[in-house]
Amino acid sequence: MHNAGPVVKRPAGWIAGVGGIMIALLAMRPSPAASVSGHGRVLLLTLVLAAALVSIAKVLLGRAGTILAMVAALPFVCVVLFHPVSDRIPDEDVPTFETVHTLQERAAQGEPFRQMRGHWYQVRPWIARLLFF
Repeated sequence: MHNAGPVVKRPAGWIAGVGGIMIALLAMRPSPAASVSGHGRVLLLTLVLAAALVSIAKVLLGRAGTILAMVAALPFVCVVLFHPVSDRIPDEDVPTFETVHTLQERAAQGEPFRQMRGHWYQVRPWIARLLFF
């Protein structure tokens, strides 16, 4: 009898590993859920799921899975250090941020402002908040 195990394990392992890396990279998208107080929870849930998938890939792929896990370590570290944290700007405080240019113009110029779900947020990487705020 032919053993179909390795035929199924390899694609499933690669899907799990690459999927885990892609899920980790989802933490790099700014969102209102990744607020100053809630970013740790969002990051933890995302990275736990991503690490679980990469671990499954490591088991299913053997040596190739180990290499994939080592490669995944770099994006995981980058996600931890640079994931965006969204600080909501209260609607009554928006005019204080619009002294010369509107927030729309400032965001278009590359400043760390973003409108999400009808509200303005100041979005900065976690490491910048840690070191400069």
